[in-house]
Amino acid sequence: MIDRLLKVFHNLGTVSLILQFVYPERFAIFSTPVIHLVQVTRSALIDMYLAYCDELRVWADHFRMPSVAATSTALWTYAEITKQATDDPHAAGARREFEEDIWIQRRRAAQVIRPFLRRYGRLQLAHILVEEDPGIAGKIAAEEYERLLNIASPRMYGRPLRREKSAAGQLLADMAARGVIDLALVTELQLVWDLRNRVVHPDNQPVTPEEVERMVETVERVCRPWGSSTERFLVQALKAVTSVETLHVPVPIDPLGLIMCHCKS
Repeated sequence: MIDRLLKVFHNLGTVSLILQFVYPERFAIFSTPVIHLVQVTRSALIDMYLAYCDELRVWADHFRMPSVAATSTALWTYAEITKQATDDPHAAGARREFEEDIWIQRRRAAQVIRPFLRRYGRLQLAHILVEEDPGIAGKIAAEEYERLLNIASPRMYGRPLRREKSAAGQLLADMAARGVIDLALVTELQLVWDLRNRVVHPDNQPVTPEEVERMVETVERVCRPWGSSTERFLVQALKAVTSVETLHVPVPIDPLGLIMCHCKS
């Protein structure tokens, strides 16, 4: 329908005006101030207009407005009232209510953030956010680092990573001792853990974008393969089994049962 109308009127603003009066429960005028308020964006114009009307429908349901068109009109009115009246207490109060309404800001943030969350992985998000907010970027990277350590621990020990303060450092040392990672990387990964502590505990010294960037790059380069492959763990674990009598080291439990089979044989 919109395509056919555009062929006649050649302007989405005009088409949306017609649609609002014919189908007010479904459509609204395509208004730049209202688009800014609801933060809807799409790459194609018609897709953007349909998403804009869909979002206004959500707002209408939440605020019990009679239609999509009425919701658009209310938001346009708000935009006009608050646009220039900086010293008007009524306008200031309306602006404050809008900005402090958690439901509204959640909807607006979702329009902006959701595409990034759906498209990018955790470490990519940390890379993207590092200059805007290194603290948030660091927390995302720290969470991913802990997740990967908790993948490595069962492959090394057959159990989750312990909660003791030194558990991460001991795991890294054991991984280096068994050849899962290079010994030179232990210090580098321990620095990542120290940065993790600084972003998790707010009383510590704030992290810089450069520190978080290095943190993300290290986790991406060294640790990310732990989540997708067990081969290196298995090879080094089997080597540990064959030398266990001479080295007197505990045998790691392999998640696929290969170690147990080797021991029984």
